[in-house]
Amino acid sequence: MVQLERRQVENFDECAHWIIWDLMLITGQGTDGALKICGGALKICGGALEALKTEAVRPRTPLEQAGEVVSP
Repeated sequence: MVQLERRQVENFDECAHWIIWDLMLITGQGTDGALKICGGALKICGGALEALKTEAVRPRTPLEQAGEVVSP
């Protein structure tokens, strides 16, 4: 088990540094393991962003327009 510290960061670069550092501690695989996790997370986030863009521009169904919840 790894205990991580709470940190307050000043900018994105510092935040990215500590994310990589913590992932190195968690995985025990050094920078390679941490960067593989980050790369996978970016692909997932990119896919989610594209899905949101698509969702935002697609026409709403009559049920959605009526306020009904529709599962994808």
